[in-house]
Amino acid sequence: KQWYQRRVAITAGEKKMSDWLKKNKKKMSDWLKKNEKKMSDRLKKSEKKMSDWLKKSEKEDERLAEEKRKENERLAEAKLSEEDRLAKEGRLAEEERLAEVRQTEEVRLAEEERLAEVRQTEEVRLAEEERLA
Repeated sequence: KQWYQRRVAITAGEKKMSDWLKKNKKKMSDWLKKNEKKMSDRLKKSEKKMSDWLKKSEKEDERLAEEKRKENERLAEAKLSEEDRLAKEGRLAEEERLAEVRQTEEVRLAEEERLAEVRQTEEVRLAEEERLA
């Protein structure tokens, strides 16, 4: 008898469950469809946000790379102009040194000419003294 009552209770529970499923199956299906659409929309929205963020990030990376490239070019130009300046200074210093050497050489030649004139004058004087003597 007890076993029979349990069996009846289980069968009654199964029937209630079955009835509840039949009754709510449509509601559950509608709920799933509705929320599936919401989730799909949310996913699409999130994907779009991510895509937009990636594009923005790529543009920012490109901008930063361009700035870095320009800065490197500027530094390279500054380095070249500094090298040019130093080279010009070196050339100017070399030209000044050569001018000094030329001037020194001219002074030496002028001194030699003066000494040659003195020698010649002395020789003329000695020759004049010999002639007179």
